Amino acid sequence: MFTILCEVADVFSGYPFRGSIPIDKQGDAHVVQVRDTRATGEIFQDEMVKVILPGKKAPNWLRSGDVLFVAKGVKHFSALVKDLPVKTVCSPHFFLI
Repeated sequence: MFTILCEVADVFSGYPFRGSIPIDKQGDAHVVQVRDTRATGEIFQDEMVKVILPGKKAPNWLRSGDVLFVAKGVKHFSALVKDLPVKTVCSPHFFLI
């Protein structure tokens, strides 16, 4: 029996930063990047950067229970979101499930 993912979950791409992520220590949002995750599924919060989100797109804030799937690169793995700061997004290198 097969189930199509979009029938049981919503799938989004990460926040669409244009170019490099604009780090701002005074920012009000955090960003999970691939370098903040491990193939074991862990997300290291102390390595996340802070930003002021550019653009007009409403962000898909990460919530406990979300799954991040690495969408680019040679290593594909997933990470479970739990206990992250309230205003956290993922980079466009992830699919948010």
